[in-house]
Amino acid sequence: MARAITDISDLPPHFRAVRYRDLAAQALGYADRATTATMRDSYVLLAEHWCKLAEGIEADAARQAESPPYPSDIRVKPAACDDDPGHRH
Repeated sequence: MARAITDISDLPPHFRAVRYRDLAAQALGYADRATTATMRDSYVLLAEHWCKLAEGIEADAARQAESPPYPSDIRVKPAACDDDPGHRH
């Protein structure tokens, strides 16, 4: 049985992108079997959009991997680095 589209959003980004590419491949398969040019064009368009979704997810994941999880101008001073020399842990 095919997975519901709503189930895809629960997947990690990499697996979501893979699933979107699978859907694109299925759409192209339907395009190959389409009985009219309009249907074929519609399936090809669907495939293109599934691929764009996959590419967008991969691009977002790459950007998140490159950027720190917090702004780089925030500096947190650990308690062990207190300025008070009399303060020992």
